[in-house]
Amino acid sequence: MPFIYQRFKIEDVRCLAIYRYDGLIKDSLLALKVHGDIAIAKIFLGPIKNYLKSEYQGYQIVPTPSLASHDKKRGFNHVQEIFKVLDMPIKPLISKTKNWKQSDQHFDKRSNVRNILKINGPVDPKQKILLVDDILTTGETLRASIKLLRKEGVKEIRVLAISKHV
Repeated sequence: MPFIYQRFKIEDVRCLAIYRYDGLIKDSLLALKVHGDIAIAKIFLGPIKNYLKSEYQGYQIVPTPSLASHDKKRGFNHVQEIFKVLDMPIKPLISKTKNWKQSDQHFDKRSNVRNILKINGPVDPKQKILLVDDILTTGETLRASIKLLRKEGVKEIRVLAISKHV
């Protein structure tokens, strides 16, 4: 798999994308998300599991929200399944208030995702948060999630994406 380890920032938050979103990565994510092949979830981070655990030690994983209807249909949340391999606490703190699929939106409308995200339950502002996502295209979901967490007083946020459109 073609690692890119692309480092960048969103809202002054340090971010890392591991793979380029194409070829085998694109096909594997499709098999996981659309066809429900849950066994594939382990392949994305397995080879670099120890590095990531060291890099993000002390962080709590917060997945970006996916469509609840898709999670229900496939029987699992694909982002949570991918990041389980890190053996770190996972807390789905952010959810969507309505069905909204970013890939169905025109690029200039994707920032509207900020209007449909909400925080679930209490947030410990001292907790270090690792926001995780499977595919980063425009970064609008991550940007909106960062702003929500900052409103809750969270100071230490990092982002880890499995893949990024390059």
